[in-house]
Amino acid sequence: MKKSFLVILSAMLTVLCLVLMVTAAAASTYVLGDADGNGDVEVVDVVVVQRIVADMITDQDGSITQRADIDKSGELEVTDATLIQRYLADMVTPYRIGDTVKPKPTSDPYELPIV
Repeated sequence: MKKSFLVILSAMLTVLCLVLMVTAAAASTYVLGDADGNGDVEVVDVVVVQRIVADMITDQDGSITQRADIDKSGELEVTDATLIQRYLADMVTPYRIGDTVKPKPTSDPYELPIV
């Protein structure tokens, strides 16, 4: 009886770990240009970038910068807002705005994502 319980518990923990790993991997992808994180690139995203540039709001965890730093300069600038506007106006940009992006892996390929 005890052995069966331990086997079932072990199987449940394994499944839970797999679910957490898949969820963490899915959460790490984002849409380039989607500053507010709703899955779509819209005018609201331009406004969010402009508010950060004007110090009206802050990007506490860096997630907005990750999603909206189009030119990957490391910070949000008016250029990023302009590039999103060009995308929304169907103008050509050299960036993959609107595409789902997976961040580059960390320097340690065996490091697990923080959940």
